[in-house]
Amino acid sequence: KKINVLLMGATYKENCNDLRNSKSLEIFKILKKKKHEVHFFDPNVNQKKLGKIVFTKKPRKNFYDGIIISVGHTVFKKMGLNKILKYGKKNCKVFDIKNLFPNQKGIINL
Repeated sequence: KKINVLLMGATYKENCNDLRNSKSLEIFKILKKKKHEVHFFDPNVNQKKLGKIVFTKKPRKNFYDGIIISVGHTVFKKMGLNKILKYGKKNCKVFDIKNLFPNQKGIINL
């Protein structure tokens, strides 16, 4: 089954637009190698494309099987977990790598 993943955050650190040395790009490559559909969402990045990576301006609602919050941007915190969860399908798995939403039901903090 093809899995749709929303990767939230592309920069190498919070609240900047610098993509150099970003670990999120490595996560993207791993997921693409496994043939998953990956949408990159980072409001701090002004680019529309970076090589084969296309950035989405607005994630789709009720579309993603998995959501990975890989950068702790303030804009993601302000969005709130409820809005982020609306991007996922009913049984969507949310991985909060940066622990933006600690001790919240329904997400996995790494």
